[in-house]
Amino acid sequence: MVGPQLAHAVWKMHPLRLSYSLLSDKNPMMHGVGAWAERARAERAVPSSANPFVAMQEHFSNAVVKALDVYRDVRDQMSEQMFHAVYGSPVIQALYGISANSGDPRPRPGSSPRTRLAFEAEIAYLRSRLAEGGTLEAGARMIIYISKAQHFIDARSFEVLRRLLEAHPNVTLERFKAVLREQWAILAIDERGAIAALNELMPSDAGERREILGKIRSVVTASGGLGDDAQRRLEEVERLANTKHRDMPPARRSRGIAG
Repeated sequence: MVGPQLAHAVWKMHPLRLSYSLLSDKNPMMHGVGAWAERARAERAVPSSANPFVAMQEHFSNAVVKALDVYRDVRDQMSEQMFHAVYGSPVIQALYGISANSGDPRPRPGSSPRTRLAFEAEIAYLRSRLAEGGTLEAGARMIIYISKAQHFIDARSFEVLRRLLEAHPNVTLERFKAVLREQWAILAIDERGAIAALNELMPSDAGERREILGKIRSVVTASGGLGDDAQRRLEEVERLANTKHRDMPPARRSRGIAG
């Protein structure tokens, strides 16, 4: 029922487009305006400042500006008064459970002693996890540490994480996400301590260490070259992870899942 010509006409008659086209050369009634405009440009004369019409123009312009300013101030004042009249009404406040007998207002969220204690306890727990975990935690910590040097997140960052997950097929996606969040938080509170503790997370066998580091290097470089800072961080974690493994109690030697 609607052909291309009618559809195009409806498209052109849209109010947002019509407001521009009505005063353009597309309107046949405006053809004469173009000639008048050219003549006005050619014969235009700048009036002197003493011209009474110029003074009238300035007075009219200033009056319009003042009128708009008065309208703005009155509108804002009325809106404020209406807001206080409605929401400051004791009846409205009582309907929402707010009254003068409600006592002191509650403290701002996040400033209570209980919240601060919980925050400090979480930081203490994360610090206790610096040397806890196995190869998955070590790999996630190294990749996050290296990726932080890029200062942005793009498709390559997700490709790095996908390859790390593929290297641990027995790990569920939920477990993988939990490890990433924990390692990111550990690096956020104590980056130097977390990197220094990498040696505790790696296996004691030198061959296994070289294999894991080789996988980490292949993962972080598979999606493109590294910047100078990221390359320096990669070399740093390789150097720390290749140092001699210190003896640790069995409870702190959780190997996790091999890479």
